[in-house]
Amino acid sequence: MKKYLLTGARIMVVIVACTGFLGLLGWQLNAELLKRPVAGLVAMNPLTALCFVLVSLSFYLLQAKFKDRQKKISGLFLAATIILAALIRIANAAGLTAWQIDHALFAQAIKMDAAHSLSSSMAVNTALAFILSASALLLLSLEKPKYKWAHFIALAVFLFGFFSLLGYLYRAPEFYDLLRYLPMAVSTAVCFILTALAILFLNPDKGLTNEFIGSLPGSLIGRIVMPLAVAIPVGLALLFIYLHEQFRMSAQLNITLFVFLTTVIFCAVILYSVKLLNQKEMLRAQAEEARKKSEQNFALLINSVQDYAIFMLDTAGNIITWNDGAEAIKGYTAEEIKGKPISIFYSAEDIKQGAPQRVLEMAAANGRHGQEGWRIRKDGTRFWADVVVTALFDEDGKLQAFAKVTRDMTERKKMDNMLRDFNAELSRQVHSQTLELEETTAQLRQLSSHLQTAREEERRYIAREIHDELGQMLTGLRMDIVWLRKKMTGADGTVTERFEKSLELLGQTRQTVRQLSSSLHPSLMEDLGLTAAISALSSEFEERWGLKVAFKAQWEGVDEMGLSRETSIGIYRVFQESLTNVAKHAQATEVKTMLYVENNNLVLSINDNGKGFDTKAVAGGKTLGLLSIRERALMMRGKFELETAQHQGTTVRLIVPLH
Repeated sequence: MKKYLLTGARIMVVIVACTGFLGLLGWQLNAELLKRPVAGLVAMNPLTALCFVLVSLSFYLLQAKFKDRQKKISGLFLAATIILAALIRIANAAGLTAWQIDHALFAQAIKMDAAHSLSSSMAVNTALAFILSASALLLLSLEKPKYKWAHFIALAVFLFGFFSLLGYLYRAPEFYDLLRYLPMAVSTAVCFILTALAILFLNPDKGLTNEFIGSLPGSLIGRIVMPLAVAIPVGLALLFIYLHEQFRMSAQLNITLFVFLTTVIFCAVILYSVKLLNQKEMLRAQAEEARKKSEQNFALLINSVQDYAIFMLDTAGNIITWNDGAEAIKGYTAEEIKGKPISIFYSAEDIKQGAPQRVLEMAAANGRHGQEGWRIRKDGTRFWADVVVTALFDEDGKLQAFAKVTRDMTERKKMDNMLRDFNAELSRQVHSQTLELEETTAQLRQLSSHLQTAREEERRYIAREIHDELGQMLTGLRMDIVWLRKKMTGADGTVTERFEKSLELLGQTRQTVRQLSSSLHPSLMEDLGLTAAISALSSEFEERWGLKVAFKAQWEGVDEMGLSRETSIGIYRVFQESLTNVAKHAQATEVKTMLYVENNNLVLSINDNGKGFDTKAVAGGKTLGLLSIRERALMMRGKFELETAQHQGTTVRLIVPLH
């Protein structure tokens, strides 16, 4: 209903503005229909028409929010202008000034209009109605609007227009003008009625209008009776005037019929109102009974809850309800605790710090507030409470009370503490075991490194012995066979052939000894460096397995011979193990190897075009080759990276820091 009334108010103001504008247009064009809608009656004065336009504009501007100062000031200026113009007109009528402000517009046309029997000057009651209308708008525009005063003034404006309109309806000139020779125009009376209604409907939930739009029985009856109280007497009077003119009924009979019909109609209205009030009262009583029953059921539900303390507080934090669960948790009976502040559950330290009041303030600000903490029972013991406080507001957003729910979480708190202590102890033990494991791993890695070093030394020693001792023995044996072959120049062809085969077999043995010595320890690396050793191994691998092996080294200013023997032999062994894996598993036709420096690291990259493999599939297998490479990388403080996929080849990268 509020929405419809507000829309109606705006439509009425538009009608008033249009009527005033059409009146001005009528004077400008000398259009009789626009000046006086009913021929032979007084026309709307130009100043009256202009004031109605200004009232409409002021009405619109003063609806703006109070912070919109420009619109407010404009609206106030227009209202003040209307009041000033009306006061000047009243002063002129009282003989206090000779300025006829109502003749300031279209003065010549007004003089020509004087030929009519009725004057077109602004009526004094019209000026008074304008003062009242503008005053009502000013009262509504205050920072704290005076709705009731504005509505009372609007009712006075309504009565001015209504009184004059009745005079026109009943053809009594004395009724529509306080001064007989200055009548109010019909359109003026209608505009004042619309202006008054617009002011009343502008804020329907405030002032007098609020009494008629509510759901209370009085509001409902008012909405029915008020229109009838206006319409019935007006309609009956018109009816009796018609009967009097048509049937020449006496005034006494007209009065008798008017009183009789008015009494009958209003009695019927009163009976209907009584019935309606009784129905509303019955519905209210039923609703009240249902509410009481619902409250009783709700109270039974709340009281049946034993695990939660559920109670309500007033806005000051005093307890107003209490359930059985609250008594079980906190120890107080309802008689003991009602009216007491919630600070009774807090420790002296919490009260000193303002904790109880802070909880209520946060709940009021946010709608609800939850927290956990220690609370005090009646017997002085502490319990760990999980508390939720909810603020309760009415329809207007005003705080009415607080609902508080408390649960005793002491046992859970104990379990949480035990679990926390257990987790802390477990973390301590895990940390201790981790340190022991890391220490053991470090020792094992150190042992592994020592074993690797020892093994390499053993290999180096064996390789040197094989190369030196066995090589010398084979060289001496060859020299002896060659000497014997020279001495046996006269021997037959069979003996000579045996000597040749022996020399050939001896050469093969020397080559095998050389390869065996090189596989045990690359002596070439000690003489010419890592690059030469890897290049030689690449050539040997290519010759042995029939694979194309491309090797490229880029040292970029790093002294190759400055590498430690452990690092050089480690890189060499990784390369050797990688080539072995390629030969056994990759089914590759080409291997590309690079040895280069990057970010102060020495990088060995080995890429093959083989079938690759699924790392997840071999994760649980005995991949000793990859494990050996990874361990060697860790012993050199380096990293081992593997990139592979099925049918996409494999790339092995060894990254070793140079310093």
